[in-house]
Amino acid sequence: MREIKFYRVIIGIMAIVVFFAFIKAGSEKRQAVRDAGALAVVDARNIQLHVAIIDRDIRLAKKDIHIESLQDSLATSSQRVDSLEAGYDVLESNFEDLEESLQNVPIDTSYRFLTDEAYPYKGQMKYPFNAPQVKGIHLTYLERNTLGEMNITLKDILEEKDYQLMVQDTTVNEQEQKMSLMEETRADLEETVGNKDEEIDIKDSQLKKQKSKKTFWQVATLVIGVIFAAFAAGSG
Repeated sequence: MREIKFYRVIIGIMAIVVFFAFIKAGSEKRQAVRDAGALAVVDARNIQLHVAIIDRDIRLAKKDIHIESLQDSLATSSQRVDSLEAGYDVLESNFEDLEESLQNVPIDTSYRFLTDEAYPYKGQMKYPFNAPQVKGIHLTYLERNTLGEMNITLKDILEEKDYQLMVQDTTVNEQEQKMSLMEETRADLEETVGNKDEEIDIKDSQLKKQKSKKTFWQVATLVIGVIFAAFAAGSG
């Protein structure tokens, strides 16, 4: 009679263990499904972020190449401006020295210059000029030509300056776009780290559940073993 009661107790305990094990298994299965879904979502998002970062890195590399090209163009333009400004200084100096330089030119030379080079037009020579007038006409001609060259040089300098402003504006725009892309990458990397932390938390939770499950069965087995041992000792 005592053995029957004991077996009933054992069966009852085992039934309770099985019942809780069934409930626990069902709960763990549902949690495992939820964890797997969460991990899949995190992995998919991290892949998406990784692809976006790679695409952005390519765009950043292209912008670096473009910026380097712009800087090279700016350096070349600066050299050209320096050359033009040096040429302008020479022209300006020559302009200031024209009157003085003509003082040593014979009047006949100035006259032949005007008739043969400056104004080689055909027609009757019926308008006589005195020496100062010839010198004045010669000087005016040279001044006009020099001023024309100076104006052309100034226009070239202005065009180069405008080009430099355009290059600088483009460079600034490219730099701003780079900063924006880098900011997006920083945000994506931070999200990736957060996702990795979430993935670690999920896996840590799964590991703890597995340890808990193992502990549960160890305790259940120990309890049943102790009961059997006690029964065996009592029967002896």
